[in-house]
Formats: sequence, C-alpha cells, structure tokens
Amino acid sequence: MNDYRVTEAGLRIRTALRQMLGTVESSHWVTLNFHSDKSPRHAEAALRLWSLDVISRIFRGAVFAEIPLAKLFSFVALPEDTRSDHPHYHLLLWLHPDRRDWFARCADRFWRRIVPSGTSDVQLIGATDIDHAKVITYGTKHANRPFSYDNFITSNMLYLPEFVG
Repeated sequence: MNDYRVTEAGLRIRTALRQMLGTVESSHWVTLNFHSDKSPRHAEAALRLWSLDVISRIFRGAVFAEIPLAKLFSFVALPEDTRSDHPHYHLLLWLHPDRRDWFARCADRFWRRIVPSGTSDVQLIGATDIDHAKVITYGTKHANRPFSYDNFITSNMLYLPEFVG
C-alpha cells in the first residue's frame, strides 16, 4: 500500500511541479494503465520498455537521424494508484508532428505487448493554455502525496545510466 498522507511540503511540491509542467512543451496526454499490481520499480521498467519501443519503431530512418531525441519524443510521467492499488501513469508527452498520427494508432499496441493486462489512452492536447492547464491539474491531482512526487519520471531519466537500474 502506498503512502497517501498529504503534507504541507507535499502541497508545495505539487504547486512547484505544476509550475514546472507549465513550461514543458507537450502535444499529447497519455494514460498508461497496468490493471494489475506493480511495484514502482516494475512499473518504471515497463514504462522504459514502452518508451524505447516507441522510439525505435517510429523514429527509424535517415530523416530523424540528426534530430536530438528531445525534439522527437519526450515526456513527464506522473504515477498514480487506483483504489485497488494498481498503478498507472499520466504522461504529458511531446511528439514530433510528423509522427503524431502514427503514434496515436500504435501506442496502445506497444503498451499491451509489454503489459498484456494494460490499456492506454492517447489524446492530443488542445492548443490553448487552458487546455494545457487542465491536463496539468488533473495529472498532478495526487502530486501532494509521497508516492507521486517521489516517483515521477522524465523520459530522459529512463535512458541515463545513473537512473537505469
């Protein structure tokens, strides 16, 4: 069972996280569900595999070879637990415009290959500041709890040796 206590520090962390996310460019709102028990370590490993699968499949080819990964695909993943103690992630995700349609069609298939019990939902974020604020507010609704603020992940953390365990 995860720690659901709300503290003053947690409320300040949630506010700071919302401010930071407001500066992050994002094109999609993605939810990745497990529908099964997973430890934070196992959930992160599945997220890493899904991310690497997406990158290797949709950005192969010479046209993308010289573009930095952060300009092609990046995200901030915010963990949340359901009442049945099954984790899921909300992702504010950036995807290169040339691959958005393809991603929307394939992301769920890639997730189910890694997490057979899982489901996903991929939505384009509207163009307005209000659209972005709504997904940030929803995605951080539990970011005042230690489980959430201790375990949020940025995509680059999944590929750096000091974070891969």
